[in-house]
Amino acid sequence: MKGLIWLIILIIVVGLLFLVFSGNKDDSTNDLEDNTETSETLDADSAKLAVVGKWQSTEDTKYMSTFNADGTLLEEYEGDDSATQNGTWVIKAEADEAFLSALELESLGELAGPYMLKVLGDTTLGYQVVEASEDRLVLNYLSNGGVLEFVKVDSSMEEEAVLEGEADETTTDEEKAAQ
Repeated sequence: MKGLIWLIILIIVVGLLFLVFSGNKDDSTNDLEDNTETSETLDADSAKLAVVGKWQSTEDTKYMSTFNADGTLLEEYEGDDSATQNGTWVIKAEADEAFLSALELESLGELAGPYMLKVLGDTTLGYQVVEASEDRLVLNYLSNGGVLEFVKVDSSMEEEAVLEGEADETTTDEEKAAQ
């Protein structure tokens, strides 16, 4: 009788483990597919227009990024003036060899563009632009897959200058290599 009870308990535990682990695998696969599919429908010019403005992190509301139409960038953290950084940004349709080299990456696998390159001092960061709309920005950090989500807090900045190529005119040597 004890053996039968242990067998039933074992079957229940194995069944629950199967449900838990198979459910998590499907969810993470769907998230990656969603990121890839969304990026495939977003072109680089649309992303450039949408990114211009001041953005607030949804995870940490003290973190703000301002993307200017001239390709400059200001990152701020409320309450910590030492965290303020100036830099540059550019969006590319495809990740060519120079882009990957600037990020010290060999490939991006299946991730579709557009891609963003940010240079802040000696630091170069790369992102997949997953979503860029009038009020929402989602960036997938290329080095570790972390996702940054923002909401727009200022949409009054000039946006048309981006399409005219001004964002590409103010570039650092690393960004020129990536272009």
